[in-house]
Amino acid sequence: TVPSAALCEAAHRAGTKVLLSLGGAQSDDYFNAQSSATQDAFVKGTLGWVETYGYDGLDLDWEHPETDENTASFLRMAGALRKGLSGLGKKTGKSYLLTAAVPEGDWNGKHYDGPAMLPLFDFVNIMTYDYSGPWHEVAAHNAPLNASSKDPYGGAVTKALSYWTGKGWPKERLNLGLACYGRGFDVSEPHAKLSKGAAKSKYEYLDYHDILPLIAAGWTRTWDAEIQAPWLRSPGKDALIAYDDPESIALKAAWARVSGMGGIFFWDINADRLEDGSSPLVAAARKTFL
Repeated sequence: TVPSAALCEAAHRAGTKVLLSLGGAQSDDYFNAQSSATQDAFVKGTLGWVETYGYDGLDLDWEHPETDENTASFLRMAGALRKGLSGLGKKTGKSYLLTAAVPEGDWNGKHYDGPAMLPLFDFVNIMTYDYSGPWHEVAAHNAPLNASSKDPYGGAVTKALSYWTGKGWPKERLNLGLACYGRGFDVSEPHAKLSKGAAKSKYEYLDYHDILPLIAAGWTRTWDAEIQAPWLRSPGKDALIAYDDPESIALKAAWARVSGMGGIFFWDINADRLEDGSSPLVAAARKTFL
């Protein structure tokens, strides 16, 4: 659903830009199936939304190109969007942004052509989360700042910067993703082995505002000094949640700032919104990044 122009108008009054995001999780099936003609029609319609609703640009969240053919199609669409936004800017007198949501490593990122992307996108948002889940070998953390010696995959937020600078991207055009949610496992200890084919935990995906009541109900927080992130264990020690809190979020935001990254972003800010109107994760990140 495309929001009304009122959303953009309210954001503009607050000095905030609004980008329309295209795609999302598992959008590769849709994008990869597009013919050139279908892609052109999609681009034309999307540019019409930007003009009609007053958006300030587009974010291409193609998850993920999986073949060399997909890479070419991704770049073709990005080029068409860039050209279209430039043309629209000449008409409206505005300067439009084109950004992309990208993976943090080679597992999903090997078919992103970094040098070819550079002239097309203003910046990219690195999705530095979902390092673990029910698909993983062990109950590793969702978004560890540093790699764990107990995780065979060894994923870490800090590796994302070198991955994308290795693709030719300047660090000031890279934004770090911060998770406002956690992932749960039906195990008693961090990095316990996961059983293949086992049912997902009922705590498999929890927004931050849904994790806080568990702490109030007696779940125990522990700090993992190696990965610089917290864990939450159930009173019965039969469930574990890998999540971020203000302490770990602040450390990541500070690391992004010291590393010279261009910015930070959140998935997603609604998950951090509490009943009193506060957003503790966003507030902690803002304090250490700005």
